[in-house]
Amino acid sequence: MKVLKMTFTTTNGTKASIDVHEPDESLTPEQIKTAMQLVIAKNIFKTKAGSFVSIDSAEIVETATSKIVVA
Repeated sequence: MKVLKMTFTTTNGTKASIDVHEPDESLTPEQIKTAMQLVIAKNIFKTKAGSFVSIDSAEIVETATSKIVVA
C-alpha cells in the first residue's frame, strides 16, 4: 500500500500530518505542494496543536503486508 504523507507545521510550532491512501501515481511534487498550500490557505483542518501554517515535508510511504498461515 502507498500513502502520501503531507506534514505541516502548526501554529504552536509542532508538526501534524495528513495521510492520503493510494494517491494518484502521476502526482508531481508541484501538484502536491499546490494542494498543501491550498490546505493552509483555506484553513481546512485544525488540530489540537492549532492550524497548519507552513509546509514541512511530503513523502510517499510504501508498505507491504505478508499473511502468515498459523492454522
